Amino acid sequence: KITLDNDSHLSAILNRQEIEYAEIVKYPEPLYFPNDYEDFVGNPLSQLDLIKAPLAWNITQGNPNVRAGIVDTYFDIDHEDLANQIVIQLNANGTGTHGTQVAGALAAQTNNNIGIASVGFNTKLVLLSKPYTNNDILDLSLFPGVKVINISAGNCDYSPIAEDLYREIWEDNGVVVVCAAGNAVDTLGSCTGDPEQYVYPASYEHTISVTAVGHLFPLGTNDPILGMSNWRDVHESII
Repeated sequence: KITLDNDSHLSAILNRQEIEYAEIVKYPEPLYFPNDYEDFVGNPLSQLDLIKAPLAWNITQGNPNVRAGIVDTYFDIDHEDLANQIVIQLNANGTGTHGTQVAGALAAQTNNNIGIASVGFNTKLVLLSKPYTNNDILDLSLFPGVKVINISAGNCDYSPIAEDLYREIWEDNGVVVVCAAGNAVDTLGSCTGDPEQYVYPASYEHTISVTAVGHLFPLGTNDPILGMSNWRDVHESII
């Protein structure tokens, strides 16, 4: 297998007797670029470039019949990018801004000249705000149409009861649970900040653990708006 940057040498390759066949294999091009695919200063949304979202949109842009559950902090249910995306909020609202940010990243209204583009903008949301219990998450997994749940919370205290609950959510209810890996958190439960310490529920057998990617700034950058970049960029060859 030979990889070329362009077709300038193709004819020379085809003229060689030991070459039986050669062709140009072109990478797919995005078919859809929304009009809100930029940040607040006009740059493309690098987090969407990182995961190749425009190419994924060639395949799917979400499904209104598939509902995503989000377990997080406060949700601004009247936000202009979320107002038409929320099916229901199952409890009273908590505090903070992280819930609104996650909801927007997952399913903000897109191509509306407002705010940001999201990954699965045709998906609808079912919200669960702090405080909540594991049984609340189990109930969320039983809500009609919910196929995936995102949990941006955790601690370092293992529970066999909780582990069995997440097994039930996956095996019996058919719902995928995606959890924050913790990023060496040292402020929750028995967490010490050790990057090799297990964080739950992310580390249970039947959940998917997701960590942060420091792709905007060099390690150690203290941005006045976005804060400290304390995770090494492992995607420099992509962005």
